[in-house]
Amino acid sequence: RNFTAETNLTVITEDGGFFTFDVHYAENPAVSTLNLTVQEPQPESMKKPAAAGYPQPTAPASEGRVLLREVGREKPATVKRMLSDIYRQNRTDVKGIRAKKYGIEVEVLGIYVFNDVIYIHTCISNDTNISFEVDARRFIVADRKLAKRTAQQQTSLEILRVCNDPAVVRGHQRQRTVFALPKLTIPDDKVLLLEIVEKNGARHQTVEIPAGELLDAKLL
Repeated sequence: RNFTAETNLTVITEDGGFFTFDVHYAENPAVSTLNLTVQEPQPESMKKPAAAGYPQPTAPASEGRVLLREVGREKPATVKRMLSDIYRQNRTDVKGIRAKKYGIEVEVLGIYVFNDVIYIHTCISNDTNISFEVDARRFIVADRKLAKRTAQQQTSLEILRVCNDPAVVRGHQRQRTVFALPKLTIPDDKVLLLEIVEKNGARHQTVEIPAGELLDAKLL
């Protein structure tokens, strides 16, 4: 109300969609919800008429997409698609990278790369009768000889995106997760650690991913 002048609105969605709108006040707007997806232009015959005196808001395909800073030079929509494809295909391309104690096993199933993003496919298995609540997941670059003995000389990595991030792994169940990380290589005297911390518990898990496994990441 009392909004007489025209203004504009810019929206950037999580998957990198970029949209601009001319905004007018309407007491009873013809459109109250918009699906912000990049769509192909519609023929004029298929477009709904605008409310009298007010242009209909649209999300034109020409707006395109932007690259969000937290995923580097990769398009967020591409990262999301890669995560989903890895999870859906559920392949095991890496063997022998695992940790198991207290009846909880964490295993790396695959390491992949596409453009400037590393994708790590993991699985948590709970062989006990007690649910495993996940408090935190983190990736750390650490000195190989000191990885299990000290927190010194460690560098945390930002997780860009996650596909399937369960808060709880029930007893005798397993859950898979795919992580997207910034492109990285590490020297032979360091390892990449995946740490999974149990909430209100002590069954924390640490998996060591050798430097060579990152160099051998499978190209998507």
